[in-house]
Amino acid sequence: SEGLLAAFWAWFAQHAAALTELATNPTTGLLDELDARVQALGVVAWEIGPGRELDWCFVLSPGGDRERLAHTRAIVAAAPEVTSWEFRPAVPAKPDWSLEFSFRGARDREIAVDGTAWRAVLLQYPDDAIELVVETRGLASASEHDRATAALIAVDGLLGEARRLDVLDGVIAVTKLTPDEAGGSFPLIELAGRLDER
Repeated sequence: SEGLLAAFWAWFAQHAAALTELATNPTTGLLDELDARVQALGVVAWEIGPGRELDWCFVLSPGGDRERLAHTRAIVAAAPEVTSWEFRPAVPAKPDWSLEFSFRGARDREIAVDGTAWRAVLLQYPDDAIELVVETRGLASASEHDRATAALIAVDGLLGEARRLDVLDGVIAVTKLTPDEAGGSFPLIELAGRLDER
């Protein structure tokens, strides 16, 4: 509701100075309160970190869900100007993203990823749906779920979560591209440029 949204942003603006501390010194009380307020808005994930244009950035994530992206965009559109803060409706692309990262996998183990040699192919269907198939080299021993997670992290780092959801209808992780797919493939690091050409 509009009242809940207005109350959230009024609270955020009132606590903006204290919220800058969360990035370096998480305070349980404030962290829990922010989390509860974000969840009350129906948002599944959020993060605070350095901004691109301003000092700080508050990101609401639709959790990879296209329908939730419209919701997080509406929330951010209602945000007031808050000194030193920028607001985003989805996880932004990472500048100078190298495709080298790690994440905690499904079995709670750390998985190191080097996607610099990954290749991908864009598949367009008669209904204009576009899927991206990513060859996740070096992750053959990882579970299917962990390969899919790694592919999404890599793609979101290159495009940002919002652009991925706006442009791609799916991201499929495979251990090896088929010969037909390999023939039309490109280095994954070139993904943004390849989409710009379409």
